[in-house]
Amino acid sequence: GTVLMVLGSDTAVVKGCVFANTSGTAIQQRTNSSMLRHVVISDCTFDNIGDAGVYFKNLLLFETLSITGCQFENVGQGVMFRNIGKSTYSSNMDFLSVVIANNTFTNCTAAAIVVQATSEYTIQNVSVTGNSIYSADDGGIYVGGCNVVKISDNLIHNSGREPTAGTCAIGVLSVNLLAITNNTIHNFGRRGISVFTVTAATVSGNQISGSAAYT
Repeated sequence: GTVLMVLGSDTAVVKGCVFANTSGTAIQQRTNSSMLRHVVISDCTFDNIGDAGVYFKNLLLFETLSITGCQFENVGQGVMFRNIGKSTYSSNMDFLSVVIANNTFTNCTAAAIVVQATSEYTIQNVSVTGNSIYSADDGGIYVGGCNVVKISDNLIHNSGREPTAGTCAIGVLSVNLLAITNNTIHNFGRRGISVFTVTAATVSGNQISGSAAYT
């Protein structure tokens, strides 16, 4: 089951909490029609979580998410955030920002960080910076279907190396205005950095070393 379900609040702040030993998800919304607009998660510990540490999806009113200073260890998915904000169902709602910064992820059986939107949604102003990722089987960081994305100053080791699902340490697909800078990657799946269908991209100052798990 889920340890913490958030419902009926405009703003939720979760700080300094410990989530441990569950086969389900640690934090997620109660329903897709939740009134949630803003979520701040900081200085929390997620340990031995079977599914995801933080999982938000399909929230039509959502505006901002901040996850900073947290520890994720022995989890399925670290952070999953998808199909949030402005959509064909809520055309006047502009999603403002996602900030995922200065967190540590160790031993994720899926991906560490995923921010993804399908075609009817727009997620914008995504900042994934200063995170340390040690072993995430399906990949370190994946961002898809977003506008204005910054992925910088992350340390990613041994990620994207699961032979059927894993592909790369950093993966980006269908993004407008992208910067991938000053990341350090060591040992990866098929690619250190994978970028497809991107408009106006800057990729610079990244250090990639070690070996690919497969070609």
